[in-house]
Amino acid sequence: MRPGGPADDVPVGGGVLVFRASGRTPALRSLVVLAAATFLGLIAGLRLPEALLVAAATALGHIGLTYWVRIASYGIRLDERGIERLDPRSAVLIPWDEVRSLDLAETPIEIRGRPVRLRYIVVEGSGGERILFSDLSIVGSPAIRIDVGGPRRIADVRDSGILLGLIADRIGDYRYLPATLSERPGPARAGDSGEAVEADGPVERRRVSVAGLLAVVLKVGTKIAKGIPAALKTFKPGLALASGAAFSVLFSWQFALAVMIMLAFHEYGHVHAMRRCGMKVRGIYFIPIVGAAAVTEDVWRTRSQQAYIALSGPLWGLALTAVAAAADVATDHRHPFLGVTIAWWSLINLFNLLPVSPLDGGRVLSAAMHSIGTRFGLAVSLGMIAAALALTFALDVTLLAVVGAIGLLEFAGEASALMRFRAVRSSPRVAALSAAGLATLKGLARPSLGPEADQALFRMEMRGASLLRQRAQVRPMTWRQALRWGFVYLLVTAAFIGLILATASAHPDAAIAREVVR
Repeated sequence: MRPGGPADDVPVGGGVLVFRASGRTPALRSLVVLAAATFLGLIAGLRLPEALLVAAATALGHIGLTYWVRIASYGIRLDERGIERLDPRSAVLIPWDEVRSLDLAETPIEIRGRPVRLRYIVVEGSGGERILFSDLSIVGSPAIRIDVGGPRRIADVRDSGILLGLIADRIGDYRYLPATLSERPGPARAGDSGEAVEADGPVERRRVSVAGLLAVVLKVGTKIAKGIPAALKTFKPGLALASGAAFSVLFSWQFALAVMIMLAFHEYGHVHAMRRCGMKVRGIYFIPIVGAAAVTEDVWRTRSQQAYIALSGPLWGLALTAVAAAADVATDHRHPFLGVTIAWWSLINLFNLLPVSPLDGGRVLSAAMHSIGTRFGLAVSLGMIAAALALTFALDVTLLAVVGAIGLLEFAGEASALMRFRAVRSSPRVAALSAAGLATLKGLARPSLGPEADQALFRMEMRGASLLRQRAQVRPMTWRQALRWGFVYLLVTAAFIGLILATASAHPDAAIAREVVR
């Protein structure tokens, strides 16, 4: 039973909030549908881009149907009227002033031969109405029925902890709100935004001596030598070997080596920028045929950092390509393979500068558009993904379909985070909870699989809550920052196009890169 009476002065902000089941399992099944439909399309004689488009339409249809039948019709809705269980067969509404109790319940069950302590939340109204909910995604059952004074359906709710906190706050029952409050963000550190830090006051001019220059070169070289082992640990060797082997089979080992060098250099540019921004890097993962990706476990603190990290890859790629171009000029263009390498390195980076997420250009565009407004940024991202999928068919570029599919998954994650964030911010008390506090709430409203599994789940949920809070605190760009990063983006793009045109004039074998740009 809840102590005291209803706290009518605590509103549920944000209008209507709807909590639904996790879409993780339907999404995984849709990936299987995508792979099967692609295979069948190729057997039927379709080209790969056409087969991918047909398969994508089939998978999206599967996602839509599954969402409508199994997710959209069920869930828990909070609004100014009260708490409503959405169910086509047995909907229940409990007005706020008629909520009699908010209790935790637990019952032992067995799922696939494994004992599970099913923990769930019971909201009871003054007329005996009951609404039961829990996050059942970890046991893989959306409709567990138990006997609690008669058969009741437990609503499967992904964000069960947030929902519990919002209800407890609204009715004034603070027993379930952890006392762990979030810390105030610390002061920004120099270099967090990827910007140069200028010293205050006049700077004394100094003469540069040869000995001093050699000392600086030696110092920088020592730092680079010390950083090589850490850099090598960043790469995942198994995926790198598989990717290199795939390129070697399709082309030649020389071409594969050149591409792998650029991918490694480009991605390490992202890693270097991430570390400068204080972000923890998981590693660089090569994806055979597709490319590579630098994966972080954190979220950038500002949209300016997002643009800086995104453009660091092409900037490092431009530096390496410029070195190769200088060598080509120094040798009077006598080595055709060097010219072809310069052209392909430029094309790889130009492709990454396309304004489509998750490519680097898409991240720069996303940073600028999200600085205008989150919903506006999501709308622009979705539009660019649709354009990439359309260009796949128009230009017969299969890789664009892969990029569009990955971008669609990323868009779904961003939209989901936005909705979860809106729910958290609707209650000042829930918004004040730390990541550990949100994870503790979630632990009260999901099944228990045992001490070790519960600890692992708690760490995972705390990590997810921490990332959610980091996303919420990302600061937008200023107009000056947007113009500066936009100028850098255009400058780098123009530099790669110039390298392609200049190389094609000196090396006929590199002319294909010029035709691609045209």
